[in-house]
Amino acid sequence: MTRRRQERLSDLLKEEISSILFQKMQDPRLSLCNITNVSLSPDYRHARVYVSVLGTPEHKEQCVKALNSAGGFFRRELGKLNLKYIPSLQFQADVGAEYSQHIEELLKSVKKEEPES
Repeated sequence: MTRRRQERLSDLLKEEISSILFQKMQDPRLSLCNITNVSLSPDYRHARVYVSVLGTPEHKEQCVKALNSAGGFFRRELGKLNLKYIPSLQFQADVGAEYSQHIEELLKSVKKEEPES
């Protein structure tokens, strides 16, 4: 039951943070970024927010830095949700897509090296 509640709150936070990001943030460093996942701690007091950013590694770093510096603004906006605890937010770059692309490239290179029988 608790795990289900944690997942539902994570989904709610993801939707709300995405909404705040696209509707209320006007920082040009936040262009081409997307909230991919929110991982909420079991006590609901801390949340890791995973961000996918298109662009150069410098742009990704600037985007994550800008989001972390705007953490207080996000928490204030999330306070309107009337939750018991508003979690502290830690934004991190989501490298899942890059990792899966790397694995796919490795699989393609292995497939090319295999002799056809």
